[in-house]
Amino acid sequence: MRFKHISIKNFRNFSEVNIEVDNKNIVFGRNDFGKTNFLYALRYMFDSKIRRFDFAESDYFRHNVDEPIVITVSIELGDDEDSNFLRSEMREATSFSEEIDGKQIVYIQLCGEYSIEERTGNPILSWGGHLDEMHPIQQKGNFTSIDKIFETVYIDPNVDPSDIYRKSRSILYQGTESNNHDDIISAISLLNEKISLNSRVLEIGEKLTTNYRGIRDEEIQIELKSEIEINGTFNHLVPYIKQIVEDGASDPNKGQLDRLYPTSGDGRRKLLAYALIRYLHELENEKGKGKKIYLYLIEEVENSLHPSMQQAISRHLFIEGMYNYIFTTTHSVDMLTYMDDVELIRIFKEDNLVQGHSLFYNVPSDYGTSRKKFNRLLSQALFSDRVLLVEGPSEEILFEATLEKLAEAGTIKYTDLERVSILDVGGIGFKEYIDILRELGIKTVVKTDNDLQSTRRENKYHSTGINRCLNLLPSAVISVLDTQYQRKNNKKDALQLEPVIRIGKQKKETMMGNLFLNHSNVIRIFKENNIFLSKIELEDDLIEVLKKVQGCHLNDVFYEKFGMKPIELKNHLKESKKFNMNSFVNSTAFNQEVVNVIYAHNLFICLQILVQGGNAN
Repeated sequence: MRFKHISIKNFRNFSEVNIEVDNKNIVFGRNDFGKTNFLYALRYMFDSKIRRFDFAESDYFRHNVDEPIVITVSIELGDDEDSNFLRSEMREATSFSEEIDGKQIVYIQLCGEYSIEERTGNPILSWGGHLDEMHPIQQKGNFTSIDKIFETVYIDPNVDPSDIYRKSRSILYQGTESNNHDDIISAISLLNEKISLNSRVLEIGEKLTTNYRGIRDEEIQIELKSEIEINGTFNHLVPYIKQIVEDGASDPNKGQLDRLYPTSGDGRRKLLAYALIRYLHELENEKGKGKKIYLYLIEEVENSLHPSMQQAISRHLFIEGMYNYIFTTTHSVDMLTYMDDVELIRIFKEDNLVQGHSLFYNVPSDYGTSRKKFNRLLSQALFSDRVLLVEGPSEEILFEATLEKLAEAGTIKYTDLERVSILDVGGIGFKEYIDILRELGIKTVVKTDNDLQSTRRENKYHSTGINRCLNLLPSAVISVLDTQYQRKNNKKDALQLEPVIRIGKQKKETMMGNLFLNHSNVIRIFKENNIFLSKIELEDDLIEVLKKVQGCHLNDVFYEKFGMKPIELKNHLKESKKFNMNSFVNSTAFNQEVVNVIYAHNLFICLQILVQGGNAN
């Protein structure tokens, strides 16, 4: 069984969205864009406890009660146990079901027509094998046939393990008999006796006896007896955490480690809650798989968790395979650390309407063992509207420092910076990141060097920079390029120009400059697609731009301003790139005038597009 698609119409802040989904889903986006409402759409469909509230007027998009709320989920059925269980419960409703790629598809739909008289919308469920042949789902009160199939487990951001434990006692201790019942009764009797013999209790008894005899003289004695009883042996258990001291280890806190501590820390409480949920899941599985299909809806797992704990939860949710069907929302990059084989669902705003894009995400094969690094870099970009991809740390340092100074001066807004990010891909991996980001509707901008790489054959060089840019173009653009740009290296499964020949003792920088001129037409197409190739390298671009600072076209003025001549500063920045670029942007020379020139110059128009959007002219 596989979740395939969800359509949400006229519900809360969704006018209409159509999103591909899967069995494991991560819903992300900035605050107040609709992640919680996305989960609520699923809860209305699969959770009777939510449906009993009906729809209020405010549940309709912009209070448009003239149109119904319609939520539709499609599910692909296979030969697995859950699929067969769903078929058996749907029965004739699966008749005439559609087949897509040879797989049977069924639909579950919730419709809420608003009643002006009752001032509510009643959620009505139906299902079927075709949207034109839907069958009403049997309903008794708020309970429907679908509630016999699906069990929705909603975990809110502030999940309380004590509440889960208390509500789950019947499951945890079902059919359990105490194996030390007599000992417990004896202990309770002893406890009652100890309480009754308390000195204050005895003193009160004596006082009551004296006062009683003062009213009526008779030989009686008042005694206070404890009558503690246990209704349910396990009803008063409370989970505590105890730190463990290894054998032979010293306890610097003089015995404090051997004490019990209530689970009062929010981080520990949340981890305990997930441990309890996992155990309950295991107990339900032991009863016999197929009785219920568990759908986990988890909201903002990261609340109150340190990043390392968030990564542990990420591994628990997406690697360990405990949850077959899960939708989780997040704001945190750390929650995406171990994602693999998941549907990424991005909720965002465009033209003042909430939109949704999704992508089934696999860690690229080249990053199998370095998954954490790839995911960490990617996740930083996923929460942005626009992303600038650069080759290395020196570009990242220069561009981030430039934008920060512009924001400090008020030239651009800090709120603009909150919506964008600059991603250092480490010289590789442009395409892997771009393919994912584009699919999710995140605008990408690229700034890269015009690299040359020597071949095994003497005097021949690969146009690595241009080749890189070619492979970042959309396929529709590539298809209309000149044939020289459609030459493919089958081993690498990538476009690759014919190697260029070095003439005599021609300098590498000269060859790069000639390449830039000779391929000016395709470089213009790169720009139109927000891919910006340096004429030579970043540092060469920077020196050319710095010469535009007032008077710096003269070497003497340039030297006075930056402490080196242009060629010296360029060579300096190309050595120990990260360290020297960091020193440069933290020098007094890197002032407001300089960053204004950098931001305004055509060689760094990538920064304007990153901040303002649009395309290069």
